[in-house]
Amino acid sequence: MNEECRFWSGLCSFPIRLDTLYIGGGTPTLLDGRQWSRLFEILEEYFVLDAAREMSVEANPGSLLPEHLEVWRDNGVTRVSVGVQSVHDDELAWLARLHNGDEAVRALECVVEKGFRCSADLLFGLAGQTLRSFAESLRRVLEIGVEHVSTYHLTLEPGTPWGNVAPSGMPEGYPFYRFAQWFLPAKGLSHYEIASFCRPGAECVHNMAYWNEDDVLALGASASGHLSGLRYTNVTGAPEYILRMKQGKSPVDTSEILSPGEKAREAAILLLRTRQGILYPEFRSRYGSELLGEILTVLDSFRPDFFVRRDDSVALSPRGMRIANRIWEEIL
Repeated sequence: MNEECRFWSGLCSFPIRLDTLYIGGGTPTLLDGRQWSRLFEILEEYFVLDAAREMSVEANPGSLLPEHLEVWRDNGVTRVSVGVQSVHDDELAWLARLHNGDEAVRALECVVEKGFRCSADLLFGLAGQTLRSFAESLRRVLEIGVEHVSTYHLTLEPGTPWGNVAPSGMPEGYPFYRFAQWFLPAKGLSHYEIASFCRPGAECVHNMAYWNEDDVLALGASASGHLSGLRYTNVTGAPEYILRMKQGKSPVDTSEILSPGEKAREAAILLLRTRQGILYPEFRSRYGSELLGEILTVLDSFRPDFFVRRDDSVALSPRGMRIANRIWEEIL
């Protein structure tokens, strides 16, 4: 990490001021308190963190310790995102998670008790999962005081055992997502992004940077970033990444500069993930009237009730969010 920070710092003639900081991917809570302190020392050496609006870390319930919360609080962390997935032992065992339901609940309680803004990730579409058990997971995290909930359909990746032969008993995800769209707003959470719900003012600022296509400097093996129109991905795998860093080489494995049309279509898809959707004046200013018109023509081919249309914007309706992948495929 130190070497890559030095690499990016060397490319800039000024200190890099971070608007947000997100430490995640993998299991950051495997680092102990001393290693976390060293990580923050490295970050403060190369970046200006004082003005960051939000500093977030991911946490795994099975490895989250009080010392993590202490060092995070001492170094300005504001949000902790906990990979709960479920509060039910049988569902967690099926997922081969290392934590159980009680550990997930206790992790959330500790985060909330220490005064962090708390996010919880939950999965649906698990074998044997029912709407009742999913509702209980949602209800339990809200009772603890979680302000932000992200719900994801379990994805079976190609090349994995489950990706090659899907396990039996996996329910259709549509009813679960539709239930979350009804249940969480009824509990006072806003559906501000296609997978995320939050209390007023508790939106994840860092994630919004992705949907708005702001610059994102990504560090670490397999990390993907976006800087002034350049998209890049670092080498995959820690051994190759570490070797390149020791040799003083760039960690970037692939990069590309999208064409104006590609950038516009990608931006439209990302913006349609959010409640605000595509704002016509801003989109037209960045990508031109012709490309905006092409995208709106695609949207016009779908049912009107899939969208919330205003004079100066278009966004997906709750119904539209349920079939978002179909819409995005047509835009691409």
